[in-house]
Amino acid sequence: MNTRPDYVPEQDYEVVVRQKADHQPAFWEYGNDGDDDNGSLPLGVRLHGAPQLHQQGFKGKGLKIGVIDNGIDTKHPLFQGKVVKSTSYRYGSDVAEDTHGTHVAGTIHMMAPEAEIYDYRVFGPQGKFTVSEAIAHAVLDALLVDGCDIINMSIGSPTSDMVILSAIAYVKSKGMVVVAAASNNGDGDSMTNDVAFPAFFEETISIAAVKKERGLPAMSYSSSNPQVDYAAVGDQIKSYQAGGSGYATLNGTSMACPHVTGLIAALMSGTNSYKFRTNDPGTDQKVRDLLKQYTIDIGLKGFDTATGLGFVTFLSKDEFNTMFKSVGVTTTTSRPATSRNGLPAIAPRKKVMKKPRGGPNRFALYQFNDDEGSVSSRSSLTSLSKKSYP
Repeated sequence: MNTRPDYVPEQDYEVVVRQKADHQPAFWEYGNDGDDDNGSLPLGVRLHGAPQLHQQGFKGKGLKIGVIDNGIDTKHPLFQGKVVKSTSYRYGSDVAEDTHGTHVAGTIHMMAPEAEIYDYRVFGPQGKFTVSEAIAHAVLDALLVDGCDIINMSIGSPTSDMVILSAIAYVKSKGMVVVAAASNNGDGDSMTNDVAFPAFFEETISIAAVKKERGLPAMSYSSSNPQVDYAAVGDQIKSYQAGGSGYATLNGTSMACPHVTGLIAALMSGTNSYKFRTNDPGTDQKVRDLLKQYTIDIGLKGFDTATGLGFVTFLSKDEFNTMFKSVGVTTTTSRPATSRNGLPAIAPRKKVMKKPRGGPNRFALYQFNDDEGSVSSRSSLTSLSKKSYP
């Protein structure tokens, strides 16, 4: 059995680890604008409007979020019991040895503190499934077993996999929203296409990473391609550290992605909850339409391949600029000239290439239903389902 981890967490590198945490989520403070340890929410989640979301009752209550990653340290006290279930498809190492999944889940929790988080571990040196099989199983289990509304996939591979695509397409058709990190395969040139999966599948909402600097420039390694949907901060992101009770600071599109996942969960709750129904195949489009109301156009005017439609945040233009000023930076960007209740004046997304939809996969390193890696979406999903869902 091939167990090469061709899908890997989309983390750049770890910067700071194990800072002492002496507060509880219920007592988060919102006033401090520095990324320090005085009990305030980190700057990253504040730039996406977490305090304003919470103050208006958008906390993710009633939402279930699946995190497909390398495992979550459920003992971290700041989760306050909101990681309600853990399922391991691969194992053999201590989750506390790698903070990636815990860090991702921490950002989601800080954005949507009342949402339930479901942990799906798909990385590890041992397991009866390959990494790709584990990912596909996790996607299906998130819907069919646990009833998740959203899944976060801060993982990536340069090769497509039709079984994973089939699983993602199926859950999307049943009303699940799939948010994926655009990947760290970028070459710094927005004119080239840096392709990685699953974010390149059009069934996902693909998230690029930007710096916390004037104009919110894309990070040089953040993959650019016509399928990038939105951008979020991925530079020096502070979130929970596995193996303790404190924080770690990481970079990468993996860190950008959960900001949007948490924002989506928050926006789907509270007074907006009536708009979303279980098993509604239109949920993904409803979420995309909703996000457009909270998008700041950055980079090139309208859609661009580095940041998609722009930076998503619950903050108004003035709130966003005020926060940047407070940390010594003034952004030149602005929100589209509409109210929060109206659609923004954003140029429609122009696709210049199609995302793959089944058929032969010449570049797959994992083969499933035949020796050549040529599997249709229907046959691969049926075969996988028979293994787990008799």
